[in-house]
Amino acid sequence: MYSILYLFIHIYIHISVYILCFIDLFRNYFRDHGKEFIDAPEMNTGEHNLHYYSLFQDYLKLYEV
Repeated sequence: MYSILYLFIHIYIHISVYILCFIDLFRNYFRDHGKEFIDAPEMNTGEHNLHYYSLFQDYLKLYEV
């Protein structure tokens, strides 16, 4: 009985740590780059600014980690 409970607690802790690390990646990205999007132009024309495209590519790389 204790070994099963220990296993579930162990798995829960590892999953919790993984989720917190994953969230920290995004929190850090928005902390570092969020100010750059405050005055960003709206995308009504369909044209992209290369700076925002570069930031978006960096953002997508977070999912690959």
